Amino acid sequence: MEEKKKKGNAFVRWTEKHAEFWKFIKFNCAGALSNIPELATQLILVYLVFKCADAPESRETKIAYYCSTFVGYAVAFVLNRKITFHADANPFVSTILYIIMVIFTICCLLYTSPSPRDA
Repeated sequence: MEEKKKKGNAFVRWTEKHAEFWKFIKFNCAGALSNIPELATQLILVYLVFKCADAPESRETKIAYYCSTFVGYAVAFVLNRKITFHADANPFVSTILYIIMVIFTICCLLYTSPSPRDA
């Protein structure tokens, strides 16, 4: 009876028919949701911990940025692994590979982002 009811649901039928597009939607939603703890971490560190809101080029601001970026990547990793892709691979290996990818991404962003020295 439950199987028949499930097959009758239009949303379930659509997600089964368009499984890859549905993963794409969930991936983007997980990325958007990961911005909430990332922004919260940034605001807490800048305004409450370091109290460096008036010094955007300070070392403390950069530390707050790196910490919040790490939190955002970590939350996105967990959300995408569990909710979007239902990954069953070895979590340890996946985490190590993901950390390597995140370090590479951050290095690329630091290398390609504009610098005040470029002006």
